Amino acid sequence: MRRSPGWTSRGTRASVAAGLLAAAAVLVSPTPTAAAGPANAAAPTVSASVGGASPTAGGFGLPQGSLPTTAASTAPSADDSTGSAGSCTGYATGVGAGVYCYGGETSGTPLDLIDQFPGQTFDPCRVYDIPIGMKAPHNPTPDKGRYYLSACLEDVDLHDPFGGEPRVTLQFVYVDFSEPDPTEWNPNPLEEYLWALVQSNYPVPFVTAWPTHIPRVGTPTWFQFRWLDEDLQAATQGPYAGNEDGGPYLELNYGGVRLMARSAGVRVVPQVEGMEPANCGPVPKPYNQDAEPTVEAQDNPCYVVFEHSSAAAEELTPDDVPLPETDPDYPVPMFVLNVEVRWHVTMEGEGDNDDLGIHTFTAYQQIPVSEVTGLVGQDF
Repeated sequence: MRRSPGWTSRGTRASVAAGLLAAAAVLVSPTPTAAAGPANAAAPTVSASVGGASPTAGGFGLPQGSLPTTAASTAPSADDSTGSAGSCTGYATGVGAGVYCYGGETSGTPLDLIDQFPGQTFDPCRVYDIPIGMKAPHNPTPDKGRYYLSACLEDVDLHDPFGGEPRVTLQFVYVDFSEPDPTEWNPNPLEEYLWALVQSNYPVPFVTAWPTHIPRVGTPTWFQFRWLDEDLQAATQGPYAGNEDGGPYLELNYGGVRLMARSAGVRVVPQVEGMEPANCGPVPKPYNQDAEPTVEAQDNPCYVVFEHSSAAAEELTPDDVPLPETDPDYPVPMFVLNVEVRWHVTMEGEGDNDDLGIHTFTAYQQIPVSEVTGLVGQDF
């Protein structure tokens, strides 16, 4: 029986950068914007391409990817994906991380807040859309309302120049669709002073194949990683400063508080029946172009051996994995690769530290596999 494709190809012979740019609207947006109303009652579906490369661009030939819905369905609840340090509370999901902080502590004013902002009051709570990947409570009436994430400042002392020793707490709140959009925020100067939010998505892995950009049947195919930040540049924070390919590391800072996400393990999982995943370690090694393309010479576990060409994609792809429609400008069947990154998130500062757990980010890319040389003009 012929399988029904589940994706629509979103590009033709675009460059890697162009394909990534098309994906940026989703992949670099930590919290989706959603107006309250019945049309938005369902949780947002996250799907966007991670890359679209022509064969001559050094990729897999139109690889694409997304954050599949399983990332949301398997995500931890807010209870086991949040932590605190100093006056900040952090969160982590399978997509990214952030810190909600009391913003007044960086001021050098000698005046008490009540004197600096005379006559002003503040609402101690703000409401946000739930970050992508954070699991909301069960909603028995999705046609009548939805859950949001509320961040509240507690123990603020207006008779202190720095607000005393406030802390931020997070909780889910349910809002009827008949109510105004709770995420709208029109702060007065005091509220702007009190609040700070820093958040980001994890670096996105973009994978290329070696030693041939289009893998060959029966020979080892290694995977080399390039890690891209929200600006689609190499993610070069911390230990990867100056690395042209970036690295699996994210750091967020506010005042004296630092949140860090480090890779705890990377896997490339071919969605092909009978194939085992490649366990690439926390930081995958680059392919050694100066060594022979043998398992012994490369000493790099991040490889697989395809036993069939992607002409057999319909027969060998598991039934629960949707196949892309064939692009008329690039009519080559492709297998699907899942790229899984396990992110360990911690935060520290002001004498405190907390562990926000390990969270799995999954992207996928398409990959053609050839039994012959010279596929679509690619040199081998």
